[in-house]
Amino acid sequence: MRIIAKETYIRRATNAGKWLTLIALGLLGVSFIIYMVNVNWWFVTLALGGLGFVCSVIGSYYGDRFAGPMAHHLRVPELLKGFDDDYTLLVYETSVPFVLVEPGGLTVLSVKNQGGSVTYSNGKWRHKQGGRFFRQLGGQESLGRPDDYAGLLVADLRRYLRKRLPRAEEIPVRAVVVFIAPKVQLEADESPVPALRAEKLKGWLRGPGKRPTLSGELRRALAEALNISPEAG
Repeated sequence: MRIIAKETYIRRATNAGKWLTLIALGLLGVSFIIYMVNVNWWFVTLALGGLGFVCSVIGSYYGDRFAGPMAHHLRVPELLKGFDDDYTLLVYETSVPFVLVEPGGLTVLSVKNQGGSVTYSNGKWRHKQGGRFFRQLGGQESLGRPDDYAGLLVADLRRYLRKRLPRAEEIPVRAVVVFIAPKVQLEADESPVPALRAEKLKGWLRGPGKRPTLSGELRRALAEALNISPEAG
């Protein structure tokens, strides 16, 4: 499998996760010191504390996605090791973060990092995890509706394709929700969009999720539209 990644964006996002968190701590520390020195400067304390909080939230957002062993741009390629060069993984190269270019079309990988228990039944998603409030405060996104979000990613990718490929409507585009947390307990067989634990993804793509191969002409047109060399598409 080939991997094509927007390295400059990944480096910027990784640095944002690191430095914004440090800046936030610095601002919060300075605001506390100013308050202790002179309580009449409360407006300065409030301004610095507010700015520190904003930096903390943004830094935590990027840190959750780009830092550590669960960094999405590192974890997703690991999950797909073993595929040949008929498969290409695009990492932050299109309008959506992760797109797997397969012989049978495109698969959007919607990455979720929630641990604990995640279930889908009777049209509803539920997430239970110890310390969830503090985890979300630290940058972990709420579960929301993964199927709806995956649908938005598919629609976004279709719009991206239509601008670059006259035969875009002939390209099958689907989404898979991938839960990468090591100990997540997932029960979502009824989900309208396939939702899988990380270790199940490769088997699903080779088994139930395998699609008929597109014509050579259409695959070449798709590779050109996505700036993939012919041998990879």
